[in-house]
Parts: sequence; structure tokens; C-alpha cells
Amino acid sequence: MLKHRVLKNQNLQGSLPPDLSRFPYLQEIDLSRNYLNGSIPREWGATQMTTISIIGNRFTGPIPKEIGNISTLVYFTVEFNQFSGVLPPELGNLSRLEKLHLTSNNFTGQLPAAFEKLTALKDFRIGDNQFTGEIPNLIEKWTNLQKLSIIGNRFTGPIPKEIGNISTLVNFTVEFNQFSGVLPPELGNLSRLEKLHLTSNKFTGQLPAAFENLTTLKDFRIGDNQFTGDVPNLIEKWTNLQKLVIKGSGLSGLIPPGIAVLEKMTDLRISDLKGNGTGAPFPPLANMTELKTLDLSFNKLDGEIPESFNKLDEAKYMSESELMYWWRIMDISYHESFGVPSLVINKIKLLQEFYSFHINCGGKAATIEGNLYKDDTDPAGASRFYQISKWAVSTTGHFMDGKKNTDSYISINATKLSANTSLLYMDARLSPISLTYYGFCMESGNYRVYMAITTMRSAASNKEVPSGMRGENQPLIRTPPNKLTIIMSFSRLLFASLIAFGLATYAFGAAVLPADEVKALGDIAKTLGKTDWNFSADPCGGQWGWANANAEEGSENAVSCNCTFSNSTICHVTSM
Repeated sequence: MLKHRVLKNQNLQGSLPPDLSRFPYLQEIDLSRNYLNGSIPREWGATQMTTISIIGNRFTGPIPKEIGNISTLVYFTVEFNQFSGVLPPELGNLSRLEKLHLTSNNFTGQLPAAFEKLTALKDFRIGDNQFTGEIPNLIEKWTNLQKLSIIGNRFTGPIPKEIGNISTLVNFTVEFNQFSGVLPPELGNLSRLEKLHLTSNKFTGQLPAAFENLTTLKDFRIGDNQFTGDVPNLIEKWTNLQKLVIKGSGLSGLIPPGIAVLEKMTDLRISDLKGNGTGAPFPPLANMTELKTLDLSFNKLDGEIPESFNKLDEAKYMSESELMYWWRIMDISYHESFGVPSLVINKIKLLQEFYSFHINCGGKAATIEGNLYKDDTDPAGASRFYQISKWAVSTTGHFMDGKKNTDSYISINATKLSANTSLLYMDARLSPISLTYYGFCMESGNYRVYMAITTMRSAASNKEVPSGMRGENQPLIRTPPNKLTIIMSFSRLLFASLIAFGLATYAFGAAVLPADEVKALGDIAKTLGKTDWNFSADPCGGQWGWANANAEEGSENAVSCNCTFSNSTICHVTSM
């Protein structure tokens, strides 16, 4: 029986153990999100592992060429480290490799020609490095590729037309490079493509007519380029589109009226269109009932905003203040004069000075003691500024220390609260670096800020509440002596930091782990700087001496054993 556990997110501060060949059945090692340093041992090339994951550590130096000897390797992920140098051509020998993630290191040089042999690749990510040269034509050999991300490098030249032959491609992102030339029409053959990001390059020419075939597109971004011609009508064929960003792209002309059919749109940003004089009409948006972000600035729009625009007020997500936010980000002062429908005029009047507001940080709208706490459920992210009419919130930072869903920076309290104010403490806004709230158009003067702070504890954690808090789930009110009042429900998440150290164990009768592997585990523990394992217990014999049976998901400090050898009498380590 196999059960995979890992040694990630444990604050380990040592180096990588060199001799993993002492575990002849080891398949997986995952030491992600620790503080390990040094380099990848060359001795690892003698193993038969399928997975190597060391994301988010402090490793340096080049990738050893010996890694290319691991013929069984399927996943190799070394993102968010400080590796450097050129990629060894020997990696091209990894004929079973499906995932190669090298993002956020200091790699240089060009992609080796030997990479053409990586025909099993499905996910290739090398963003935020210093690679140079052109995208080699060898990529067309990767006929199983689904995700190709080369964001933030120094690549030059055109996009190879051969990429249009990769019929499996779903995501293609090449932002923030120095690519140039016209886009190859062959990209229109990518019938499964959902994400196409070309922002911040030097592309020229018009969008190919063949792009009308990209009917599965959900996210299309081409800002900050040197395209020419009008925004093409072919966009109306992309009926699955949710995000469209054409900002400073070099395109000109009118916003195509055909975008009215894009009913799934949530984020529409078309700005800085060249060559527009007066007379550019306001685009039809009435059918975009899911729209949450709109930017039509610097387009010299003229005429009347159609009455149909008011239908957007019927969308479930939109309040009056949210519609006002739309008008703010469209910034109509940069357009020609508008004739504005009466309903919209009434909403614009809502933008006036005010004296106080309440926010349920990370939570839904709630009325507590007569005060309406505003909804604050936008998922935010690593770099996000989100405005709702009279207030806004910004978050910065990327979570690298756990299994955090990077698509949502909100945590939900797993405990049950009985207080009348419990709705204010069920959800929390998260941010690893900074979290800032803003109030706009407020009357001049001094203000008093109330922040209701509580701890949120995982149901699986026994971590005590830190000193300074006023008991579990009880708010601590801090009131600086100022004048008027802004009340913010600010729930600070106390991360469960009780780590469950040890190794997973399984009951297989009299099955035991060979003494040489037990000793090897001890040596590895020393190399990793661990002192918490109880080596008097059998790690694979059903005793929970090396692990916490109730470890919180993502914090299980463990290895996995296969105890089916020799009629279930012998165990071997298979992953760690």
C-alpha cells in the first residue's frame, strides 16, 4: 500500500542529503518551502525517482548534469530559488519528463537543442530568469505540451509558427520579453487555447484573421506592444472570453460593437486606442452582466452613453456604489462630452463626501449593532488594488510557506462562534507583506480608527493564543484618540504553527523497515537539521512515534513506505 507524504513547509535549514541511493525504492522527494541551501547533489543522478520538488528554498549553483541520468523522472520543479548558469543539455535525456518548472531563478543562456527530445512534456515554465535568444523551433516536438510560460526573460525574435502545430496547448504566456515581428497566423490553429498573454513585447502588424478560430479563448492580453490597424471584429467570435486587455497596444479605431455578444466577460480593458477623433461611440455592454472591471480610458469616446448601460445595474454582484466605481475607472474626463442617462446621473450624485464607513475584512456584508459592514470578498492576490466606490484595499506578497490557494487571499474560520458579532470574525483578509485600506472623498479632518482584531485557529491545531490577545475569538479594540470614526473589522489570521514532526507509519503486521534504511533516515535527518524524530519507533510498523496522526494538511512531516515486499514482511521508503 502506498501513501504519499512529504517533508515540505517544515522550516528546515540544512542542505540536501547526497546519498539517496541508500533508498532503492525511493520515488518522490518533496522539500518545498523550507530554508535549505547549497546545491543539488550530483549523487541524485543515480536514483530512480519520479518526482523532485524543492520549490521555495535558497539553493544556488547550476543544475547538475547528472540529473539527466534519472530516466524515471516525471516531475522536476525547482522554482523560487537562486539557481544560476546555463541548463545542462543532459536534461534532454529525461524522456518521461512531463513537468519542468524553473521559474524565478537566475538561469542564463539559451534553451539547449537537446530539449527537442522532451516529447512527453506537458507543463514548461521558465519565467523570471535571464534566458536569451529566440524560442527554438524544437518546441514543435513537444506535441503533448499544455502549458508554456516564458514570462519575464530576455527572449528576442519572432514567435515560431511551429507553435501552431501543438494542438494540445492550453496556456501560452510570453509577457515581458523582447519578442518582435508579426504574430504567425498558425497560432489560429490552437483549437484548445484558453490563455494567450503577449503583453510588453515589441510585436508589430495586425492581429491575424486566423485568430477568429480561437473560440476557446478565455483570457487575451496584448497591451504595451506596437501593433497596427484597428481592433478586429473577429473578437466577437471569442464567446468564451472572460478577460480582454488591450492597453497601449498600438491598435486604433473604434471598439467593435460586436463585443456585445461576449456575455461571459468579467474584465474588459481597452484603452489608449490610437487615431480616434471625435465620434467614437460608447460600446454596447448591456449583456456583460458578469463584468467586474471596466477600463475604457483615453479613447476619445463621444456621444451619449446608451440607456442600455443601466441594465448592468441589475447584475447580482453590482450595488450602486459599485457602478459608481466603474465610472471612476473609466475616467470620462479623458473622453469627449457625453450625454449621460438620468439613472446614471443619479448614481453619480452618490459620489460625495462622507464621514465614516465599516468593512467586514475578508467577509460578506453584515449588519451589526445597526452598522452596515461592507462586503470585502474580492479574492485579492499577490499584487492587487481593488476599489469599491468610496473605499479600496491593496494587498502585496506571495505566500510561499504553505498550501495556500494563491487565487484567494481570504481565510475562513473553522470554529463556531456564538457572539452577536460572530459574522465579523468568520473570515479574514490575508496578506504576507502589506495590507492597506483606503477611504476616498471623505470630509477633511481627523479620524478615529477602530480595528477589531481576533485570532483564527485551525480546528486541527492546539497552538495557544499568543499573549496580548484577549482570549480565543474575542476582539481586541484599539482606539487612537482622534476625532471622527472609521470602523474596520480587521481579523488577523494566526497561522497554525504547531508542526507535526515525524514520519508516517502504517500497520502491515510484522513488516519492518531494513536497518540500513533506518540508519539512512537518521543521516538525512541530521543533514536537514532535524532533531524531532523519535528513532526508537519503527517508522513503517504502525507506531505513530515519527508522525502526528492528526497532522494538519500540508504540514505532515513524513515519508511513505511500501510494505508489500516479501509477503508483506519488508518495507521500503518510497517518498519523502
